[in-house]
Amino acid sequence: MFRQILVPLDGSRFAESVLPAVYSLAERLGAQVQLLHLLEKDAPLSVHGQQHLQDPEQAEAYLDNVRGKAFAESAAVASHVHEQEVENVAAGIVGHAEEYGTDLVVLCIHGKEVLHQWFSDTIPQQVVSLGTTPVLILRPGSPMASGELQIRKIAVALDDNPEHGRGLSVAKELARSFSAALDLFFVVPTHATISGYLAPIARLLPGTMRQVLDIEADSATRYLSKSIEALRQDGIQADGQVLRGKPARLLATAAERLHEDLLVLTTHGKTGLDAFWAGSVAPEVLRRSRIPLLLVPAKSVARHL
Repeated sequence: MFRQILVPLDGSRFAESVLPAVYSLAERLGAQVQLLHLLEKDAPLSVHGQQHLQDPEQAEAYLDNVRGKAFAESAAVASHVHEQEVENVAAGIVGHAEEYGTDLVVLCIHGKEVLHQWFSDTIPQQVVSLGTTPVLILRPGSPMASGELQIRKIAVALDDNPEHGRGLSVAKELARSFSAALDLFFVVPTHATISGYLAPIARLLPGTMRQVLDIEADSATRYLSKSIEALRQDGIQADGQVLRGKPARLLATAAERLHEDLLVLTTHGKTGLDAFWAGSVAPEVLRRSRIPLLLVPAKSVARHL
């Protein structure tokens, strides 16, 4: 599944905080790791409180030093400095990932005070929206980012869009690799929490909309039951539940309550998403929870399995 893992580094200890998890993940999956630094056009003098890397020689020495400190000598780790200056770091990451056949990009995300702006405006969402490679987002200080990788329980968010179910394939393979259990969540809004293009209809026809949502909840229950049964027959421990209300809040709360180690969301990989998976749910979940988030672009799944 994940055989080539790409780790973009900007020279800061903040970005390096993902390395223990990357080392453990690569060791478990037998994957190769590539450390990447892109020289940025008109780069600031500092990044996250550390000096910004300004030239190729400096960047190569930095990556060599990081590789020696964070990985065993026998680990399959390479490094690359993109010497041509880039204006868009996210686009540079995506281009490199596609050129080198990357299966997974691992990124670190800032704390709550800048989380929404950082996720919405720059690297993580742009890497997802511009590319076809799954992106694992970690928070500094989270259990997964601070020591040996432990994945015992994986939460998977689903809905009635067949493309969104594709993230389940990735979660299933991870469950096999880590002998982890899967918890499937299907979120159906209530009349009070419905949003988007259905909101005006809900206001005009409240009784009808409540009936529609109740029918959808019943359908979701049947869908989850079939999915769970299929997973169990395939030797994977699985459970699930239908949640009613606001997706992000419910997913974050359920994942925390059940002590999930990873939450998997499938995205359409478009900018300006109005679908909640990458538009509002992902950053909201990150604001509410320290649980690592694996974003799987729907268009990428067939290539990465």
